[in-house]
Amino acid sequence: MAYLRRPSGPSAAVTSGWRHDVVDLASAPDRGLRPGLAAKLLFAFGVAFGAFLAARMPVALLARPAYATPLTTTEPVPVGGSTDQAGAANRAGTNVNQFLHARAIQQFEIYHPADRFWTFQLIEAALFVTVAAVLIGVVVWRVRRRTI
Repeated sequence: MAYLRRPSGPSAAVTSGWRHDVVDLASAPDRGLRPGLAAKLLFAFGVAFGAFLAARMPVALLARPAYATPLTTTEPVPVGGSTDQAGAANRAGTNVNQFLHARAIQQFEIYHPADRFWTFQLIEAALFVTVAAVLIGVVVWRVRRRTI
């Protein structure tokens, strides 16, 4: 363990500033992690994780779907089975995909194309940088208001 101390005595006039001394670790008592400190650390981690979720989840669940209109594709169910189901059959042995295809049932997919990835990243980065700047402004304002 190391600590800093201000030099004193006759050498203080010659040297200015701080001197770095090393303490013998073998002679230092081993206290370990105190239970009170561990509880405070766990509480702080919990608060930080809760704040992260409180900031992140509304963006992921509410804002992200509104960034751009997703694309929709429809196509008929393939007769031979899809790659996901590989010819699934019902109890009678009839291929389910043949049954759906005969009745003109279509499958659809709602998605955002890959070329929108960086646009979404920039939107979210701008959102979080703006929130961080506002919070820093509030902290600076509160600290400057405080009287000592």
